Amino acid sequence: MQMFKLALECGASLRTFNKQSLSPLTLAAKLAKKEMFDEILELEGDSVWAYGDASSTAYPLAKIDTINETNGEMNEASALSLVVYGQTVEHLELLDGLLDTLLEAKWESFAKRNMIVSFTAFTLYYICFVTAFTLRPIGFSTEMITEGWINRYSEPFPGRYGKGDEVSPVINTSTGLRVWSMEMSQCHLRNYADKDIPFANAY
Repeated sequence: MQMFKLALECGASLRTFNKQSLSPLTLAAKLAKKEMFDEILELEGDSVWAYGDASSTAYPLAKIDTINETNGEMNEASALSLVVYGQTVEHLELLDGLLDTLLEAKWESFAKRNMIVSFTAFTLYYICFVTAFTLRPIGFSTEMITEGWINRYSEPFPGRYGKGDEVSPVINTSTGLRVWSMEMSQCHLRNYADKDIPFANAY
């Protein structure tokens, strides 16, 4: 820190950028140097007013905010972006103070409303999807048209069941043999607990 102050006294500029397009402020954010970061912030801030212990300071957002003020695109080299996507615990310590206030302001102004709208739309879509899937009508597949004599793989059922003049196919289920019925050829969520539905048909 003493070397940094000495460099400033000798004419060093805080607006100098290195080959990674990082200023002293953003470099301190990338390296998670909290003391250096706070010191540079204090030097770059402009005091608006001060009254006793209370004060108001304005900070330039060009190197702090994630949005480029020139073209409106994401600025991945900003201090906030480097801190948020930092991979060390020390980066989290930098969120206290100005960056935390900036994140809160961005959340209240933009992100909160967008998240509520997106979550509401997803919830309505999910409810409609589950309702439609649960209550969908039974389609007339080959198995249903042939009343169970031919399955969806075009294979005949080997089982037979006769009662009077009626002959029906028999299916081997988890609870034993059972006469084929239309409900067994398609799985509905409302009948999902039915153990007699063949596993192969539970799709």
